[in-house]
Amino acid sequence: PFAIKDGKAFGPGVLDMKGGVTILLHTVRLLIEAGYQRHPLKIILAGDEETGHAHSDAAKDYLAESRGALMGFNMETGFMDNGIVVERKGVYQCRFDVRGMGAHAGNNPEDGRSAVRELCRKVLDLESLTDFKEGTTVNVGTFSGGTVANAVPEEAHCVVDVRFRSASALERIKKEFRTITEKV
Repeated sequence: PFAIKDGKAFGPGVLDMKGGVTILLHTVRLLIEAGYQRHPLKIILAGDEETGHAHSDAAKDYLAESRGALMGFNMETGFMDNGIVVERKGVYQCRFDVRGMGAHAGNNPEDGRSAVRELCRKVLDLESLTDFKEGTTVNVGTFSGGTVANAVPEEAHCVVDVRFRSASALERIKKEFRTITEKV
């Protein structure tokens, strides 16, 4: 739960969301106190938090509201060492679905083809695409498959999160993803 201890705030959203709003409010106050009037200010606050609002159309609103703007700032907080964040990595997320052949694990397992086993192989290949030097990470964040313990799983899926610094890195990842999906 949210709490303030020794002058510091703790709890959900304190760093990204509430911290960013605090920075914004102090920045605007300082600009007003300094008599800033050179360009108009437009402030957009949204409660969307990353992937928690999958059906949000806030990005469309951001683009519409920013037309003609001189510049824009994301007011997220910096790092604990007081460093300033000057860039964010790109994000690419996708879901991999694997279909096998279900069978009873005790009576006829040889007739089955485990979707979970196949997806496990693919997960190892996917995550091996991480290149820390390039600044690209591939993370399988969720994995699900099968229905009951005594059945060879017919279906499995995972959701993958990719962070990248360049368009060429993303293209490399997409190409490798295609190769992995086509591999049987």
